[in-house]
Amino acid sequence: MSSRLGQFGVTTGSSSPADASASRRAALSVRLLCAVIVLATLFCGTAVGESRGAASLVLHVAPELKVVQLSGMLQVKIRLARGATARLWTADDCSAAPANSFEVRASGIYNVPLRQFSTATSGYACVFSSDGQLRSATRLLSLP
Repeated sequence: MSSRLGQFGVTTGSSSPADASASRRAALSVRLLCAVIVLATLFCGTAVGESRGAASLVLHVAPELKVVQLSGMLQVKIRLARGATARLWTADDCSAAPANSFEVRASGIYNVPLRQFSTATSGYACVFSSDGQLRSATRLLSLP
């Protein structure tokens, strides 16, 4: 009884020596075909890799600002443009930074106590960068 295996015509279970020999030749042919496919893939992959130039990656990092009121403090997460600084203050209107505003000189995360500011009548936490790219007026929550 013989059964056919796959598309390569390999047969098993044959009792005749001629069938066994044909089966061995078919198995060898399959192995050779697999080896040729592997070698061709490796060769083509190397050839394609050699024909490509050097890759480069360009990353643009833009200024960014996030202001959050936490219990008794303001958390400012800021990414400044090169050479820029920022000012943080509280006010009812964010038209101009007062002289006693908090100065941010570098990108980072700042936790600034609200007691540093006169918050009795202040409705907003204001942040402006020196280059004009970042501006924020965050409504302050009333404190109990």
